[in-house]
Amino acid sequence: YDTRGAVASFRSTAYLEYVLPWEADSHQYRLTTGVRSQHWSLNNQVTVSPRASISWRPAHWKRWLFKAASGFYHQPAFYREMRNLEGEINRDIRAQLAVHYVVGGSYSFKMFNRDFVWNNEIYYKDMYNLIPYEMDNVRIRYSAQNEARGRAYGFDTRINGEFVKGVESWASLSLFRVEENIEGDGHGYIPRPTDQLFSFAMFYQDYLPKDPTFRVTVNLVVTGGFPFGAPQTPRYTHTLRSPMYRRLDLGFIKVLRESGKEYHNKFFKSIDEMWIGLEVFNMLAARNTVSYLWVRDASTARQYAVPNYLTSSLLN
Repeated sequence: YDTRGAVASFRSTAYLEYVLPWEADSHQYRLTTGVRSQHWSLNNQVTVSPRASISWRPAHWKRWLFKAASGFYHQPAFYREMRNLEGEINRDIRAQLAVHYVVGGSYSFKMFNRDFVWNNEIYYKDMYNLIPYEMDNVRIRYSAQNEARGRAYGFDTRINGEFVKGVESWASLSLFRVEENIEGDGHGYIPRPTDQLFSFAMFYQDYLPKDPTFRVTVNLVVTGGFPFGAPQTPRYTHTLRSPMYRRLDLGFIKVLRESGKEYHNKFFKSIDEMWIGLEVFNMLAARNTVSYLWVRDASTARQYAVPNYLTSSLLN
């Protein structure tokens, strides 16, 4: 360990990719393989990350495209991840590693006489050399040790297309778990701070039928609560759950000048694009918890979690 704060280092990276498309009996295939490597002078670690994916479009189901992929993904530590709770720098820290396994398919179809795509994926990720961390109020504190193994698995589904002609909209749903097993604590797998169980998001655009230059956007996000626990307590006790996160944004856009269109007004001749917008973030003023401040009762020594809330409604 090193108590000096400054870190000087060099990173060298290289990658190679090969794509092979082919067709057999009217079935279309595409194989993508590659490898990425990196050297970090700080710890002299060389990482090698091979990856491959294959896609298949059946001859009689042209609207379907099936995919499968697997690969190694290394993530060298950031400065904050190298710095432990005492402010010391671990210069021997290793890159975190995730091995991905993904299968899925996308379906192209017509609705309202317009093109839509429905994507689905199931995935599993094995993670090694993880650096555990915890939330202390609004500060992230890392252990600066590769002392955990993890796993993530889930299902993603998403539909996107032109619900209104000429503008793209989409909706997605994710169900997932993210867990880690910290060496030596004797408690097996516990939720990681990113284990929110589910996430739903929707982005919708519309415009006035008689004036397409006046547009409206709606953005909705709902996610499960994050796990948390009291500070200066073992990580395996951090299994409490915050309330759900929910947010609705509403935006209004007036396009004054569109690229590629002819305008007779002299003012617009030297302007390529121009618009003005008004956005209301968190329109319903939901009280979303970002972290907790722990207050100790001096008479009983009990600790109480007081939520810190994100900004309420905001006008942009």
